[in-house]
Amino acid sequence: MSAIELEARQVLLATVRDFTERELAEAEIHALNAQLERRVRCKHAAVAMAAAASGVRSAAERKRTVCGTSSASSTGSNSIALSMPDAQGHSI
Repeated sequence: MSAIELEARQVLLATVRDFTERELAEAEIHALNAQLERRVRCKHAAVAMAAAASGVRSAAERKRTVCGTSSASSTGSNSIALSMPDAQGHSI
């Protein structure tokens, strides 16, 4: 708030801003970040489980095993199905 002179009179000037949209957008960003963090933790768990189930040792081998990019023969491979939670905690 500030005092200004207007037509030879002292008046107060105030500015009001509505931050509702900004706060809603920030809340959505926080929710999306939390969902992403849950998905990353789930993906890390899937990689660890797949590595343990297949006896894979290196990070590159774990990635190939979980992501299906291995050039090796697929005979005798193990597969693990996991579901990840969405923002409301439901499996997707």
